[in-house]
Amino acid sequence: MLSAERKVTREELPFLDRTDGGRRLAKRLGEEPAAGPVLVVALGRGGLPAGREVARALGAELTVVWVQRLGVPWQPELTMGAVTATSSVWDDQVVEALRLSPERVQFALAKGRGELRRRQAVSPSEPHALDVRGREVLLVDDGAATGLSMIAALRAVRQWQPASLQVALPVASRKAYASILRECDQCCCLATPEPFGTIGDWYLDFRPVSDSDVPRLLGLVRAASPNRA
Repeated sequence: MLSAERKVTREELPFLDRTDGGRRLAKRLGEEPAAGPVLVVALGRGGLPAGREVARALGAELTVVWVQRLGVPWQPELTMGAVTATSSVWDDQVVEALRLSPERVQFALAKGRGELRRRQAVSPSEPHALDVRGREVLLVDDGAATGLSMIAALRAVRQWQPASLQVALPVASRKAYASILRECDQCCCLATPEPFGTIGDWYLDFRPVSDSDVPRLLGLVRAASPNRA
């Protein structure tokens, strides 16, 4: 599916919406067919529209891994970490610069995992070891500003021993892209514009994906995919 470690293309920006980003990503990925069945793992919730388009194009199964970004309490737009049910990643520079106490960090971790449990109750469809072990896994999100959410997802999924662990993103900052490359086997990113700003800066329509959208998006792919493993 990806023949080289680095895959960055010059893409016309902005994307119309997450679906457009996913379709353009699917077109790029489809140029190099996978050797075997692929499991597409979208980061919930924002990665699902793009993940759906990629899964449909590849005839792949789609599932979701829940990741909670952790913002600084008094400055929520500033990311200090990201967590999944089984992994956590922190921006040590932010934690140290703001002199966040271990108690505050642990409080943020507990609060984030509480939100993850709520989301899992809405759509308990995360991958597990039987899904992942020995398979070619492709993680998809709508973009990466810091890379922390994708890294947390990669570490969570790698615990289940996939044959390969790849990443596909419509857009990412150069710093995030470099960080993600160190955590995965291969990464396809359509654009790494600088200065980056936020992921939403590179979409005309970046409205939130709701809880109710999750089962609908997953169901559309499961109904349409003939090559489920």
